[in-house]
Amino acid sequence: QDFPFPPIPEPGDTLLTVEDLPATVSNYFKVFNTRRAAGDTVSISFSRAGSVVESRVVTRSIPAGYRWLTQIILALRVIIVLGYLAIAYMGIVKRKPSSTVRSLVMFSLAMAASLSVSWGSIAENYASFTLPAELRLSLLCFSMLSWAFLLKLALVFPSDHASFRKRILEVAMFLIPASLAATTFLSAGAEGNVNFNWPYVIYVTVYCLFSLGILFRSSRKLEDPLERRQVRIVLMGALPGV
Repeated sequence: QDFPFPPIPEPGDTLLTVEDLPATVSNYFKVFNTRRAAGDTVSISFSRAGSVVESRVVTRSIPAGYRWLTQIILALRVIIVLGYLAIAYMGIVKRKPSSTVRSLVMFSLAMAASLSVSWGSIAENYASFTLPAELRLSLLCFSMLSWAFLLKLALVFPSDHASFRKRILEVAMFLIPASLAATTFLSAGAEGNVNFNWPYVIYVTVYCLFSLGILFRSSRKLEDPLERRQVRIVLMGALPGV
């Protein structure tokens, strides 16, 4: 139904041009986007068995269900980001913030950055506005530290008993995500495209499990009822997020 007449592209064909523009990703979405009316006819060319073939395709609107789902997900992400920023703001304006509060502020900012630049969730190629590639890449690299901030928060919450050994551990646990973030920043393409690899997946999994394990242990070991209740609230809030 998308092609008014033959020839129709088949598996194995290679798209060459879209409306006489080279068939790059950016040009593709210049032609096929949400601002284009449904029912327009677009000229395309593709190669088949070494020959160049020309055809036309008719545009159609985004299905209503997908459009509503996209808008709902976007609204939820905005609400969650604003919530993280509000928590960070309250921690910043707090007088004499403790190590626990500072860890919470950094974790909240990193999670807000993560939700602001996540790829693949909201069909960003159809967006009418996107952040500059350099800013997005910087926010993404910062967001990679969020799981280290979560682990630090688990170590110091609800009360921080500083020791030299703990400080060494905190420095060591930030070396892995910092190295991954630096590698990501240096290896990103010109458009800020990033492919997450197994080291990143392993880092996120291990740090999440350790953080939840420490919080669970604290919720069982603490003697102060108020501190134990606070840890359980944080644990219940962390599980859906993870």
